[in-house]
Amino acid sequence: MLNYDAQEQHIRDLFLQDMQNMESKALSPEPYFRTSVGYLSNYGRNNAKLPPYNYKLGVKKFRSWVYACASVNAKRAASVPIRLYAKKPNSGQKMLWKNRELHKDQRHFLCGKKETTPSMHVLRKSNYMSDDYVEITEHPILDLLNKVNPFMNGWEFAYSKFIDLELLGNSYYHIITDTTGTPTELWTLPAKDMTIEPSKTNFIEAYYYGQKNDEQLKLDINEVIQNKYPNPDNLWYGLGKVEAGWLVVNVNESQHNYRNHMFTNMARPDYAVIMKDLQNNQASQQRYDTMIQNLLQGSRNSGKFVTLPGNIDLKPLQFAPKDLGQDDDAIITEICSVFGTPVSKIKLNDANYSNASEGNVSWLRDTIVPMLQIDEQTINQELLPMFGVGEDAFLAYDDIVPEDQEFILKRNTQYVMNGIITANEVRISEGLETEEGGDELRFRGQSVNAPEQPEEAPVEETEEIVVVEPIKNTDLVEQTEAIEEIIEKSAEKEEKEIHVHVNNYVGVDEEDIEDMERKIVKEQEEEKQEDE
Repeated sequence: MLNYDAQEQHIRDLFLQDMQNMESKALSPEPYFRTSVGYLSNYGRNNAKLPPYNYKLGVKKFRSWVYACASVNAKRAASVPIRLYAKKPNSGQKMLWKNRELHKDQRHFLCGKKETTPSMHVLRKSNYMSDDYVEITEHPILDLLNKVNPFMNGWEFAYSKFIDLELLGNSYYHIITDTTGTPTELWTLPAKDMTIEPSKTNFIEAYYYGQKNDEQLKLDINEVIQNKYPNPDNLWYGLGKVEAGWLVVNVNESQHNYRNHMFTNMARPDYAVIMKDLQNNQASQQRYDTMIQNLLQGSRNSGKFVTLPGNIDLKPLQFAPKDLGQDDDAIITEICSVFGTPVSKIKLNDANYSNASEGNVSWLRDTIVPMLQIDEQTINQELLPMFGVGEDAFLAYDDIVPEDQEFILKRNTQYVMNGIITANEVRISEGLETEEGGDELRFRGQSVNAPEQPEEAPVEETEEIVVVEPIKNTDLVEQTEAIEEIIEKSAEKEEKEIHVHVNNYVGVDEEDIEDMERKIVKEQEEEKQEDE
């Protein structure tokens, strides 16, 4: 066994060992920042990290099927309403802003009880507040998101934000505040003109906005809000869908260029002209080529004919279909897959357009909702706190994924039939007016609240049991006479056989009671015989 001094030394050693372990743990992210940016030097202005690829070139790909996919995604995301919710004030206090109660479906969505959910920030806030919050219908942040600056409305702002996010994987906007630090204007910052200066102590030192290094505007990190898609190859810049589908996007562009050249007679020739008498006369061949081009080249000369002398042989050139370009459907399908857009959304004459509703739900759930969640998380963490209500409020986009209507119909029918919900509750959830009598719960058509009818006890037609209580302070004779009187009155009212049970009498022996009961029964039998 260790003595006292040895135990004290052992405890001191364990304490020092714990302190060394704590010093070895990361108490600050600075070592991570230094390691992350240590290899970046002389890359851009003030060692700013340049974008991983040419974003300006990526924006130029916003054409053809890329435009169709990115725009349909951005338009749908920009059209989703965003609402402000706040915790109810304590008892006796009044809410400062105009508000209204939430519908049950709203609460279920915000609390994560439906198939699709809001961002993690909203889930945490809504569950923290439980049911103790309302929707705020008037607030400065709602006004700002509706009109972000004097030259741009809320929809334009949201659309440009989501377009940059889709194409380049990043979106930026500049915050203008008043003297109190409250935002008054928001301005989009094109992602193609943004560079980020890393920091060894704060991850990001500053943002630079502008096309030329000597004319770039330096912006503090508190003046810019950045949204970005995850990028496993870069910590500062998101991975856009143009970069992700770079090869197929370029194939699509080359395909269009090829066809454009073909239509202007600049691709492979359809015919070869063999000049038998001018084989070694290059000057004559060039003059003849120029004459043919002037006569036939260009869309306006389509359909014209040319007269050839007899010593010229015209031979058509045949090419295999695979040499004329890649299949359009394969290109379109791959681009749509990269952007997460159903083909039926951009090819309105597609054979499967009639079944587009089936793909619409997965498109909303797997493509549009993640776009909204990224933006929702960012504005709650960075923009909303600047209005001083970040702790007791949150912003959330509406639920846009429709539920299975056939399933809802079956569920509501079963709930109403089994008395779980009322018919009016179903009507309210469907946006219909209530009807009279619809607030009553029913089970299999019968009202649940109707009073139960007591079951009638079976009545014996031939006999009746009369219970006689003892008469205190009387002798046996008096009690017998009283009982006989009761029997006579009962028999006069109804012609029934009377059976008498006498409770324990006070002051009477058991034998006396039995004798009295036998006497009464005997008299009843005699009377019955006389009647017969």
